[in-house]
Amino acid sequence: MITYVRNTQPTDTNIISLINLKNFLKVDTTDDDTLIQALLSTARAYVEDYTGVLCNSGTVTFYAESFKAFRFSAGPVTTLGDVAYKTDSTTYTALATTYIGVSFNSIPQRIEFYSPPTPYANTLERVKVRTTAGYNEAAVPDPLVQAMRLLVGHWYEQRTQVIVGTITAQIPLGIHALLNPYRIL
Repeated sequence: MITYVRNTQPTDTNIISLINLKNFLKVDTTDDDTLIQALLSTARAYVEDYTGVLCNSGTVTFYAESFKAFRFSAGPVTTLGDVAYKTDSTTYTALATTYIGVSFNSIPQRIEFYSPPTPYANTLERVKVRTTAGYNEAAVPDPLVQAMRLLVGHWYEQRTQVIVGTITAQIPLGIHALLNPYRIL
């Protein structure tokens, strides 16, 4: 399993503007601006967690237990930084670039390691890959942006978890139809 840590915290200000969201929600006042902005942050987090697509570019460090089948669990990865492996329980040693082949065009994106050394076995996070990953905020694909709008709209209108006295149904071809093509599995 490959895990990751975002070293750069995401922001939401340039993905969808507050004015754009308020127009979508048909909100004319400033009373709920803070709430709408908070809902956008939550919608972005949902989209990223569901798809693995990062909506903000920044430094992301990926960790794995071995060099085998290294597929990035989030992306898109735009640049590869350094690759290191553990030689004892705490020390990382850089891996020479001659051992690395990168595929930025495949989904999921991946790294192939050629004759890599054996990392220290009695620890976790044996292999560390530092990258730049995520979309520039202005380049987030439109279906992901629309899914965020739909989520914000839903949460803005339904502020409680349970609706009493109403028949409810999920909208066919809704949010998941927009997100599924972008999932990194």
